Amino acid sequence: MDTALSPPGVILIMDDNPSLRSLVRDVLHDEGFRVVVASNHADALTALTSLRFSLLLADHVGRSLAADADRWADLDALRRAAGDIPTVIFTALPPATFDGYGARGFAGLIAKPGDVAELPAAVRGVLVGATAGSAHG
Repeated sequence: MDTALSPPGVILIMDDNPSLRSLVRDVLHDEGFRVVVASNHADALTALTSLRFSLLLADHVGRSLAADADRWADLDALRRAAGDIPTVIFTALPPATFDGYGARGFAGLIAKPGDVAELPAAVRGVLVGATAGSAHG
């Protein structure tokens, strides 16, 4: 089971909200996924160099949304570090904030709060798309 997309899959969740990190971790774990959590971009970058993941769910944290470059800087760094690992923006910001995410190489966008019960299906959908060769939108 060393292949990146083999079930149950290892998901990296990067979110600064500890309650939400725990909830998402528990929901995905209950669905059979192995989950690693990171509370910030630096920890996520470290994790990406240490393990092979099936998917990265990355929250937008820490930068101003005033400038387009700032909006994307940390997310783009994570996506580049993830390489061919599908990276999904996981955000409470309005989805329009990240218009064009597919053209930037992101596999999807999942809005928070959303229905947590739908999260496993959304994750599986991205993973199925990745195995079919359409991981980057």
